[in-house]
Amino acid sequence: MIQSIIMKKILSLVLATLVYAVVAAQVPGKISLIVQNDKSISFEDATAALLKSSGKQLVKSTLADENGQVLFENIAPGTYRIKISAAGFEDKMTDSIVITETHNNVQLPVVAMLPKQTSSLKEVTVTAKKPVIQRMNDRIIVSVDNSLVNAGTSAFEVLERSPGVTIDPNDNIA
Repeated sequence: MIQSIIMKKILSLVLATLVYAVVAAQVPGKISLIVQNDKSISFEDATAALLKSSGKQLVKSTLADENGQVLFENIAPGTYRIKISAAGFEDKMTDSIVITETHNNVQLPVVAMLPKQTSSLKEVTVTAKKPVIQRMNDRIIVSVDNSLVNAGTSAFEVLERSPGVTIDPNDNIA
């Protein structure tokens, strides 16, 4: 009888330790970088898209702040790349970024955006699309109809990938 109680307590302790180890191993990652223009001035409102390593699946997107800071938080372990774009500048793609349980806080070097090369054109056709992300004084607007984010996804998944929105493991939106 006493042995049974001791065995139950030991089993409970081992299970609690395993549960803690699993929860502790799932520490979300963080990736940050600074975006500057070709004159080393902070580049505000550049669009940054966190992509899976293949470069095709969007995980999350955000805008650079007034200091050119780009920050992705609550990133699951995996291999990623970041695509940075801005009107009038060439797109930049980072090298692969690996997030693991032990290597979960990555600070990338400064990304310098270069102006697009211009040349003389004989004929011009102007087409325009609404930008995917617009920053207003009091809000950020995400145009779902112009985004790759909406391709076959639910409204919850669109929210999850939108800038400024965080969703915890219990699906609470902040």
